[in-house]
Amino acid sequence: MEINAGCCRICGRPVPGKKWYCKSCREKMKEKRQQEKKAEEVVLVCKKCRKMFVGSVRPDRHPADYCPACRKALYADPNDNGFRQAVGRTKSGRKHREPKDRDSINHVVWEIEIINQQRRAAGGQTLTYGTYVPQREKLAKEYQEARRLAGFGPEPEHHSKRKK
Repeated sequence: MEINAGCCRICGRPVPGKKWYCKSCREKMKEKRQQEKKAEEVVLVCKKCRKMFVGSVRPDRHPADYCPACRKALYADPNDNGFRQAVGRTKSGRKHREPKDRDSINHVVWEIEIINQQRRAAGGQTLTYGTYVPQREKLAKEYQEARRLAGFGPEPEHHSKRKK
C-alpha cells in the first residue's frame, strides 16, 4: 500500500512516498540533463598563444579560452610556487604587508603562512589554524626564523609587546 504524500511539482499527478516528481516527469528531466551534458568537439583558438586546439563545448557552459598548456600556466596551484599570496610580491612588485595588530586573526593567519612556507620548503608538515593557535607561544622561535628567511627582518617593537 502506497501513501500519496503529495502531488508532482510539474504535472500535478499524485506522487507516492516523499518524492517531489512523478516517474514520467523524473524520466523527462533525466533525458534533458543527459542532452545538456553532451559535448561537441570543436576547434578553438587560445587567447594567449593564438594556437588552435581541439576542445569540447557543452550547451550549458562557456567554451575554453586557453589551450591546455596555457591553462596550466595561468591557473597553477598557488601552493606549488611557495607562499605567493602572503609573502610573495603583488603584480606591482611590492611585498605584501604584515598586518599591524599582532592579536588580530589576519596576523595569526599571516604568521601561519610564513611558517608553512618554510615547512613546505623543508618538506615538513604544514600547520592549520587549529593546531597553531594553542601552540603559538611555543612556536615563536620558528616564526621568528621563518620571518627572517622570508625577508621581513626582526619583528617591529609594537608587535613584540602583547596587549593585556
